[in-house]
Amino acid sequence: MDVMVRNGWPGLKLELPHINGADGAGMVEGLGENAAGFKIGDRVAINANLGCGKCEFCLNGQDNMCSNWHLLGETVRGTYAEYVCLPVRQLYKLPDGFDFHASAAAALVYQTAWHSMVTRGRSRPGKQWQLLRGRGRKFASIQVAKYLGARVAVIGSSPQKLKKAEALGADI
Repeated sequence: MDVMVRNGWPGLKLELPHINGADGAGMVEGLGENAAGFKIGDRVAINANLGCGKCEFCLNGQDNMCSNWHLLGETVRGTYAEYVCLPVRQLYKLPDGFDFHASAAAALVYQTAWHSMVTRGRSRPGKQWQLLRGRGRKFASIQVAKYLGARVAVIGSSPQKLKKAEALGADI
């Protein structure tokens, strides 16, 4: 996404100077007045999908349908900064020792896979099949599907990608 924004995204209007970056993880350095559940020093990963947190869509877990939706680094300034100020609803606590780089790199991809499969697709734990195709989030989707107990069939564009899908748990 960062590369596409840097290269110019048709119709995307950026406040300049723009700061790229949707991915992020780090430590809580300061708290606002309504920051319940967090304390200074907590290790967190960022949910880069910014809904208003108040509308019907946000309250039902469909923040991507919010009429005031934004994505860090795309429609608003992002994480290529020393500090980022976010509502606490955008933070996930990380266990001690969990790598910040892995957390930052995985958060948006796995959140998108989870949202597509569980929130929108209504996948639930149990015996079922998932057919996955496409690029990018396919490998995260394999792992989400396996976590839910599904069997997974993958359509890929190369033998190398299919071997990787199989190594991650794809059944077919």
